[in-house]
Amino acid sequence: MHAKEVLHTFYVPEFRVQQYIVPGRDVDLVVTPTRIGKYTLKDSLFSGTYFA
Repeated sequence: MHAKEVLHTFYVPEFRVQQYIVPGRDVDLVVTPTRIGKYTLKDSLFSGTYFA
């Protein structure tokens, strides 16, 4: 993952996984779910206008 301009977080509440994504850096994250289902991905930071 990578961010172009502002700090973001990759957040999956059901897995209790949160990873910061810093502009200018590539971040690898490996997640292995143990249950089949649909999961909501969120950005848990307010990074600017309309990001809430």
